[in-house]
Amino acid sequence: MNQFELLGKISESFREVAPKPLTFGENNPFNWLLTMPSATIGAYGAKFVSELFRANDFNVLRPLGGSDHDRVINGHRIEVKFCTRRKEDASFWFEQIRDQEYDYVLCLGLSADAANCWVIPKSELTLPKEGLSPQHGGKEGKDTLQLQFQPDAVPAWLHEFGGSLEKGMQVLNAAGIGSYKGKQLRKDDLISLPILKAS
Repeated sequence: MNQFELLGKISESFREVAPKPLTFGENNPFNWLLTMPSATIGAYGAKFVSELFRANDFNVLRPLGGSDHDRVINGHRIEVKFCTRRKEDASFWFEQIRDQEYDYVLCLGLSADAANCWVIPKSELTLPKEGLSPQHGGKEGKDTLQLQFQPDAVPAWLHEFGGSLEKGMQVLNAAGIGSYKGKQLRKDDLISLPILKAS
């Protein structure tokens, strides 16, 4: 199975706790996410990343403390941003990007038939950049950023940081092993099935 199919299997393993799905097609393994509040969707994004990267032999841990990042992957502090495109013409919209203690922002964007991943060094999240804008406070509010773009018009500066799930993983793999420690994932971070593998 490819990485997108693997992500679908991961999603299906979490969906048993979800209410009745609404859209994305009846057989789509991700449709149940659209019934969730946005904060809950974000939490599932971190769970999806944990299992996807674990299935590809990355070392995935929870932070030792605090909430400045969501995971420690191969010794790098990772802030996960997850968005679902509810309509075919919708943009990817990654919100609440703050100046906190992390090394990379991992943006996981999910469509009905594809998933995309960008692993962006924190140093790149500076204004001005195409698609990147303040989320609050008008032009002067720079403490919280958002990244928005159409899947068929990805800003050029993002190309080196991913695109496909495979390319996003390659970016993090090329960063080597970082120095940050973490703690074991909780039981509810993990799928109920034995860990899956992409082919």
